[in-house]
Amino acid sequence: MPDKERTLFEKNQSILKDYTFKLWDNESITDILPKSEIIENFVSYATAQKKWAFISDLIKVIALVKFGGWAIDADNEIVAPLSPFERMHWVSGFELWNGKYAPITAVWGAIPYHRFSLWMLNHYLVQTPEHILSMPNTRWISQAFIDAGIRIDNTRQYLDVFDVEIFPSQVFCGPPLPEQTVALHHFSASWV
Repeated sequence: MPDKERTLFEKNQSILKDYTFKLWDNESITDILPKSEIIENFVSYATAQKKWAFISDLIKVIALVKFGGWAIDADNEIVAPLSPFERMHWVSGFELWNGKYAPITAVWGAIPYHRFSLWMLNHYLVQTPEHILSMPNTRWISQAFIDAGIRIDNTRQYLDVFDVEIFPSQVFCGPPLPEQTVALHHFSASWV
């Protein structure tokens, strides 16, 4: 893990003292990956292409399906407790990237086997590895949210069809606002 991400990981652990952290690595992912030829083919293809962030995205989805909790990319800094969001079934927020808002960020919280987490997992099961690696997951997730009626206006919204709560960018991404921000995304764009 690069120094910046290791520092953020340690800081996040100090902020979220009551949480159990699981760092998925090459060895531990075998504990979580389902026995599925489709999943194994995707991981093999992404590995051959050295698209590590895409494998990480899949692991986040599988972890949320199986365990629930929070999936946080390594380039995120938690600056306040996540407890205000623990009663929500599936939560994320807008992110601002290259001057555009997308209704998903690198911080996801969910209950186990939530319908949207299962929907995302199904995407990996029905799309080809080539298709999945052709775009960051924020693009296809954002499109699903747009198709479900979300407005790209950086406001708090609830999508009933997916049972998903989306917050303004300052909550889970930045720029920081006092008493609102719980996470800051220090974009490393490792998917590029």
